[in-house]
Amino acid sequence: MSLSNHYNTGKEVLSKQKVALLHRIRRNFFLKCLSLCTAILLYFYVQQERNPTITRQFLIPVSFEGQTSDVSVEADQPQIKVAVTGPQPVLELMKDSDIRVIGDLRNVPTDVVSTQKIKLHYDVRLSHEMQLLLSYDPWPLQRMEVQVFPQRSRDIAVEAHFPQAARVGYHYGPASIRPSRIRITGRIDRIKRVTQIVADSNSLEPGGGIDNDFPLAARDANNNVVEGIVLEVPKAHVTVPILEDPYSRILSISPIFNDQPPPGYRITHVAADPNQVRATGRPEIIDTLSTLATEEIDVHEMVGSQVILVPLVVPRGVLLKDANGSPISRVTVRITVEKQGGSVTQPPGPPASQPLQ
Repeated sequence: MSLSNHYNTGKEVLSKQKVALLHRIRRNFFLKCLSLCTAILLYFYVQQERNPTITRQFLIPVSFEGQTSDVSVEADQPQIKVAVTGPQPVLELMKDSDIRVIGDLRNVPTDVVSTQKIKLHYDVRLSHEMQLLLSYDPWPLQRMEVQVFPQRSRDIAVEAHFPQAARVGYHYGPASIRPSRIRITGRIDRIKRVTQIVADSNSLEPGGGIDNDFPLAARDANNNVVEGIVLEVPKAHVTVPILEDPYSRILSISPIFNDQPPPGYRITHVAADPNQVRATGRPEIIDTLSTLATEEIDVHEMVGSQVILVPLVVPRGVLLKDANGSPISRVTVRITVEKQGGSVTQPPGPPASQPLQ
């Protein structure tokens, strides 16, 4: 057999095989198409039952990127509700922290208080293959309106607020506060509202002394707490001593003479100015005093009326004050001397002082 005859025979066999194949395909063609469609539907049904597509809701806080330390941001909508749709196994493995909504603050002004609309985008922490299986609603995210506040700092004195009424017989002394000044930081509008840093202090014993650490609070002019202020230190040490109230009484002045005038003269009138003083000191000392004496006045050679400035005899630990509250240690004594059987000489001088109240 020649090569040409062999080749022609092969073509005839191949042609017969194609015809037989087409004949078999056309036999019951409708049933075969129906079987194929059924198989395809069954495949997708099984896949859906094994890996169904579900939707999961997330409430995602908005985070910000590009935010500098000298600015703070507030949003009217700090959280966004997002629906994520995808295969059930993927969504079941997905944690709340795997999806974030990020706001871009890189181009917002930081020197003035302003309202800005910033771009938002999703940040999904899953593999690229898993991300391709998911869809998000809303998509894309709309811009968000935020308020931008510059941050400021300033130093301010610390005040101690405590009950002013101590127990009977005592009073509070001046307060000692450590630290006496601190630095506060916050939004510029809130920093401007702060007028005082207050340590609300109290005694462990009612009406007793104060010596402890107390929390600090930033307050405005109406004593309301200003929120959102960062304090340099959270507490201050406040010491307020409790002091015994000074004990006092009003005492009359008693001029003391060491002798009598010369023969033929007599003292007819004596007046001290002021005639009363307030004596302050310990009760056991003050209670022993009924009057307050002057130093001895020498009248041995006095033949006429005189006005003399005389020191007072002041017991140790006693403070004397006049009617005006000024310290006093001497009084003016007006002495009227009369010649027996003759006229009376009135000494010059100011009128007598008013009694203490």
